[in-house]
Amino acid sequence: MLPSLSLQRHHYRRIAFFAVPIIIFHHRLSVLLTLLYTFVAFTFLPHAILGDGDSWDLENLIPPMDAPEVVPRIIHQARLGNLSMKEEWTVANATCAELHPGPQWQFELWDTERANAFVAENYPDLLNTYLGYEQEIQRSDIIRYLILYKMGGIYLDLDIKCLKPLDFFLTVDWISPPGLPVGLNNAFMAVAPGHPFLKHTVDNIKRFDLNWYSLYITDMFSAGCHYISTMHATYSHRSNLRVLPREYKLGGPSITPIFQHLGAASWHRGDASAIKIIGNFFEWFLDPWKIFFFAGICISFCVWISGRRARMAARLRVEDTELLGLPDSRMSLDGCNEELMTHEQLDAEISALDVRSRRD
Repeated sequence: MLPSLSLQRHHYRRIAFFAVPIIIFHHRLSVLLTLLYTFVAFTFLPHAILGDGDSWDLENLIPPMDAPEVVPRIIHQARLGNLSMKEEWTVANATCAELHPGPQWQFELWDTERANAFVAENYPDLLNTYLGYEQEIQRSDIIRYLILYKMGGIYLDLDIKCLKPLDFFLTVDWISPPGLPVGLNNAFMAVAPGHPFLKHTVDNIKRFDLNWYSLYITDMFSAGCHYISTMHATYSHRSNLRVLPREYKLGGPSITPIFQHLGAASWHRGDASAIKIIGNFFEWFLDPWKIFFFAGICISFCVWISGRRARMAARLRVEDTELLGLPDSRMSLDGCNEELMTHEQLDAEISALDVRSRRD
């Protein structure tokens, strides 16, 4: 009887070992699983690529004949905190201004004071969250979603140089380039005001406001590119959200058919370099055939380990039974097949031996 109680207590301790952390950190675990799902969604699930099977001629930047302009001719940029304009950024901005002259186009530069006032007026329930971010880059990421949801238009990072006019994208209610290693990059977004996807993004800001003990990861998961990618992956109508093809990817210094990305990364800390190396590896690895190949190797190894442990456990049970002096009729060996006593039978035999030893 005592061995059975001991075994039950062991099982209870094992359950508690896993259950207690899940209960305590259930919110963080839920968010983490949602963030990890982004890799699955962008690797295995289809998403709409602009110019792939639709009427948009991306190569020549010609929209469909009957497509109306749904995105306002406003280009937003954010310069928060004490961020100083580098010379190459000034040149890049001048190039974009030349390709988008007024009065047809309107440029809006958002500094800290103006951004804070905008959030206080339009999103008072998010003001404490917005002001409470540890990093300025988190506010820079979040403010672009809030502005675009309210006003619509095009958002451009300060380190992006325009190579072609962006009039073509005014006919698409949402567009963004792909990111590294998967997902979206929020350095360029064109969106119609009040877009339901941005409502989904804004509604989840508080839920994803967590500290991940790395400045780079905290920004990416709570506000940056991985956050907007997770919103895309969990959006119920993600098939309606168009993403630019891979050759338009923005990640570090790069040149695409419409932009030159200077990749200034002025906010990156020491942890960013190591994480970007990991990101480059994931970009190489996140191919379905590679995943299936390595998964097959891992499964085969696990099956081999499991079988090896089962055989070792079987031999140990045989040795324990022989040491207890149990009759050989309790088990039969036939080649590699071993029929062993259950834990209940073994407990009963041990109890019987205890009773006999006390009588003696």
